Amino acid sequence: MLKERGTNSRFKREREKRPRFIGEPFVRGERNSFIRGVLLVLFFMLVVLSSVVELRAMISSRIEGVVVDKATGKPIAGAEVILYVYQGYASFSTSRGITDEKGYFKMDDLREGKYFISCSKPGYETYSSVSLIGEPDYEKKLSLFYLKEGEIKYFKIGMVPGGSIRIEIKRRDKNGIRGFEDLGVLISKKLYYKSRKKYLYHNTAQVKTDKEGIAVVNGLTPGGIYNVSVSGMGYYGFPDFDKDVTVQKGKTVVVKHLFDFISKTGVKGKVNFKNNEKISYCSVVLFPLEGTGSYSRKSLKDSFNYFFRDIKEGKYLLKVYVVYKSGVEKRRNISIEVKKGETKTVNIDF
Repeated sequence: MLKERGTNSRFKREREKRPRFIGEPFVRGERNSFIRGVLLVLFFMLVVLSSVVELRAMISSRIEGVVVDKATGKPIAGAEVILYVYQGYASFSTSRGITDEKGYFKMDDLREGKYFISCSKPGYETYSSVSLIGEPDYEKKLSLFYLKEGEIKYFKIGMVPGGSIRIEIKRRDKNGIRGFEDLGVLISKKLYYKSRKKYLYHNTAQVKTDKEGIAVVNGLTPGGIYNVSVSGMGYYGFPDFDKDVTVQKGKTVVVKHLFDFISKTGVKGKVNFKNNEKISYCSVVLFPLEGTGSYSRKSLKDSFNYFFRDIKEGKYLLKVYVVYKSGVEKRRNISIEVKKGETKTVNIDF
């Protein structure tokens, strides 16, 4: 029994003198030493990782603040706050949040850089929207700020009750009058550009009408002049509708329009070509000679029929433009006069 112990002890000492081969089993002492070493390494990695996280928290920047009603000073809950990285027209959102019942918001883990904040809430004028880019003095209006590494900035954003525009578009056809669904409406703000010394329209919002033909745009600047336009109606033979309105604080301006598909006042006809010449493109444009506006319609390749519906009585100029497959281009202008309730037929021969 003693001999066996001595043999085992001598075998253990001899084994410790030589390297252990891959796959060779551990003895009890070696296994415990290996486990202690692994645990020590894991503990060291955990300490390093915690230090990195704490260092990152110390270095990363943060913004926080409250959103209030500028007139009353009361906090605004449910306002959407968006933080943008400013890069001119290539600016992009990097963080967003919703204010709580106290109007408070916070955005953590931000990098050093140039930013601006946008804040919106139905019934209020949008604060520092990205749509301001391109407006006169837009960098000042965006309230740009620079956030340093590890810096914490606090903001108190005062929002002004804004105005709204409600668009109601109807259509009349053989089924009666109903809402014009899924119609694109563009809202543009009228601005004076000092550099160009003239007024221009800046796109503010694009919306589509619902099943009732209704679309609403909120948060517009009180006192601002906005253009409401519906484009692409040339497909139906209608003029492109547009109208300027002035937005009032806390009120909704209603803009209504009816597209009448069964109106009797209009111009229709066909473009005829001799010798069955192949046509690459054909368009007919109706220009009013009295007042402003234009009415356009691209004729179909198969029938080359056109129809301008629901127009006002008056004098017009029909302008026809044709491109043949051979590359030859031809134009023709025809003066016409349309009376109220009349559907005038004008066929054009080439």
